[in-house]
Amino acid sequence: MNGTHDINWLLERDEGAELLYKFRSAQDPRHHDCLARGKIWIGEATALNDPFDSKPKEFLTRSTREDAAAYREAVRQLRVLCFSGPFTGGPDDSLRWSHYGDRHQGYCLMIRDAAIFEKTRRVTYCESYPELAARTPTSPDFWRQVGFFKAACWSYEDERRALFPDNSELEYTIPASSIW
Repeated sequence: MNGTHDINWLLERDEGAELLYKFRSAQDPRHHDCLARGKIWIGEATALNDPFDSKPKEFLTRSTREDAAAYREAVRQLRVLCFSGPFTGGPDDSLRWSHYGDRHQGYCLMIRDAAIFEKTRRVTYCESYPELAARTPTSPDFWRQVGFFKAACWSYEDERRALFPDNSELEYTIPASSIW
């Protein structure tokens, strides 16, 4: 098996499968350790690859220090589990392997786990960032609005995310039968 061709071959055998795709570095011992224990590492929102991801412009230029400080603290506490969308077999898959699959030397987990699938939402890719000036970390829809958008140039990822505010989770346990 190698790459997108083999993934598409597996999917043909189980049509309608709702899978999440998680690329991993073959060189990162943290990934190996987690996987050996049946877990996936849940990263920090501040480490996301889009420099404005989870950092809307309105919060960077807030008029009150209190609002800006509350936002920065909330984002520092946020952990995010990101997945790529379905493979297409097209050139965009090469970008995913390059960016997230350790420069084409890593691996991709195909995960079929209803529990995590239920927690994920699709990311919205925007040409301009959403209007968030009226929202603060105490707004009921704050994370739904802040945690699920990225710049349009990242749309090839077709990303899905699960958010874990307040550092509530560092790892997610994957049932062994859920990993392809």
